[in-house]
Amino acid sequence: MTQSIVRFQAETDMNYGSAPQERKLEDYINLSVVVVEKSKGKTAHYISKRVKEIFEDILDPCKIGHLGQLDPPLTGLVGVSLARACKLSSFLTELDRKYTAWLHFNRFIPNEKVEKALEIFEGTIKQVPPVRSRSRRILRSKDIFKLELLEYRKKKAKIFIHCESGTYVRKLLQDIARYLAWGVKISGLRRVGIGPFTLKDAVSFRELAQAYESAKNGSEEKLRQLLKPVEVCLEGFPSIYVQDSCIRLLCCGAPLFTRDIAKLDASIDGEKRVLVRSLKGEIVCVAMPVGTAEEIAQKEDNEIAAHPTRTIMSPYTYAMET
Repeated sequence: MTQSIVRFQAETDMNYGSAPQERKLEDYINLSVVVVEKSKGKTAHYISKRVKEIFEDILDPCKIGHLGQLDPPLTGLVGVSLARACKLSSFLTELDRKYTAWLHFNRFIPNEKVEKALEIFEGTIKQVPPVRSRSRRILRSKDIFKLELLEYRKKKAKIFIHCESGTYVRKLLQDIARYLAWGVKISGLRRVGIGPFTLKDAVSFRELAQAYESAKNGSEEKLRQLLKPVEVCLEGFPSIYVQDSCIRLLCCGAPLFTRDIAKLDASIDGEKRVLVRSLKGEIVCVAMPVGTAEEIAQKEDNEIAAHPTRTIMSPYTYAMET
């Protein structure tokens, strides 16, 4: 659980804004994310296009994006951000990933040896992108949070991988195979998790289209279950919570002053962008903090705590400070 530094207790005016889950339908859709389970042979672009066709009449702007590529031969979850949620794509694409895969050995290997190999590759590893990758082929560090042997029978091992976004999972599995020093074939590589999403959250195009039609006819419950507010997806990212009176100014690009901060996450390091949220949990903007959480908390009230870099909320959502 994220630790917070509380500067003062503040109240929010319920006449302005709303909790992300309680937004009006149009705003709810335009600031949400949905996950679809991709079948073999399809691309993330195809998934995004199909979702866009369903909501084309309500998207504002009429824009859609995906939360990271998944090669056509692979199956599993593809996340799609709708309309204004695309503004947070740099955060959404950083969500951690979970995969399962089968390793087929050409001869029997004791499962203790396989488990030992998985232990060695947990933690921070170094990777060079594959030759076919469009990324620059430079050495980069990636965090492998968990490697687990789920099943092992008849020279076949089912592996669970929980890793940082941008990890070349097939390359990781090939490196594990080289360590074991036996011929290994990789099959059934499947993405089973993106951030807070699991396979249970995946929806079909038909299910999504039917839920949207029902919502237009007044029955919104099903669609609200299928779509997740972007704030829910980004709950783990460092955030600053501000009082209502400064929100419209922030939406117009004004700097955030310390006096307007009710609380902030202790994990803010001063080097990475943070999310500025209302007291109802809505994302107001993305900002660059001026210092760490402790340094910001110790600033004078009239000192600048952060500079907005991207506005998410409409400037007319909250009243101007009086």
